[in-house]
Amino acid sequence: NSTDWKKISQDFNNKWQFPNCLGAVDGKQVRIIPTARSGSMYFNYKKYHSVVLMAVADADYRFIISLWDPGYKSEDQYGLDRE
Repeated sequence: NSTDWKKISQDFNNKWQFPNCLGAVDGKQVRIIPTARSGSMYFNYKKYHSVVLMAVADADYRFIISLWDPGYKSEDQYGLDRE
């Protein structure tokens, strides 16, 4: 709800002097051992199998949102309007 988002924004401003921020975003390729029938679904451009973890954290380093996807996607293929 909007009260939660306002608190997150206030926390970023108070703790880090970063106004109007609703979260810190980062992503990581996490190396995996693929299942037998996954084919190339988890094979990434770095030539190993992985899943991509994308996360948004609040000012206290707590996860607000986290998403896992197959490793073949690049960072620019992610949108914020995910279901």
